[in-house]
Amino acid sequence: MTVAIPPAAREGILAATAALGLERPGVGVLTGGTANRCWRLRDAHHDLVLKLAGGAAADLGVHDDSALALQALASENGLAPPVLLADRARGFVVSRYATGATPSAAALRDAMLLRRVGAFLAALHALPLPANLPVVDFGARAAGYLTRLTDRKSTRLNSSHR
Repeated sequence: MTVAIPPAAREGILAATAALGLERPGVGVLTGGTANRCWRLRDAHHDLVLKLAGGAAADLGVHDDSALALQALASENGLAPPVLLADRARGFVVSRYATGATPSAAALRDAMLLRRVGAFLAALHALPLPANLPVVDFGARAAGYLTRLTDRKSTRLNSSHR
């Protein structure tokens, strides 16, 4: 199956491929995420994730430097894959691919899974924050997110009446 790659993503993929010395990697889209778009890059020696910053990230209160600092902190503590390359000018971050799956609604009723997720979140939130991170106004962020959802719902309703 051939994946259609938008021009902005193609530029990031080519830049990351060259910077990391990847040899004709396979490229696949990773679904999910609210603000960023992620691509899986695989060659004979690497299995990586290229995260391209989306325009909505700032609306959600995400700052590139903060996200990078927090992923590095989580990685140093065994809670996230390490960052291998970050290019602020091109708006991308490359990390190792971590195998996993999004749990189904039924799986989220499993007490053992919920304990594992809770333990992971507790470990993550117990880490000391790096100094000088910007303060996030969660009330403003929630209001912005609600506006985005409302606008999206309104767009769908309007397009269904055409």
